[in-house]
Amino acid sequence: MSACFNLNFHFSDISDDDGNVPAQENRFSAPVTDSEISERIRLRMPRGTVKANCWSFADWKEWAAYRNSLAETQQDSYYPVPGDLINFSVDALD
Repeated sequence: MSACFNLNFHFSDISDDDGNVPAQENRFSAPVTDSEISERIRLRMPRGTVKANCWSFADWKEWAAYRNSLAETQQDSYYPVPGDLINFSVDALD
């Protein structure tokens, strides 16, 4: 008895249950746009992290507004404290 045998089975004969294109011909996924990639990245961030980031940004803005409103801090070399962290570089904030 030989270990090699032929079942006459070809993967090109297989299609999805819906009768779509065989798996070999549908090997690559459709191209995605930059906005779809950004959305996928956004959805991968854990909800707890998003909530913590929102809280910290809001807290920073509130603190910066309060500090900038004080008369004694207006003479400080760090006046004004930036309220919007997104528009500043790490060097500007350091």
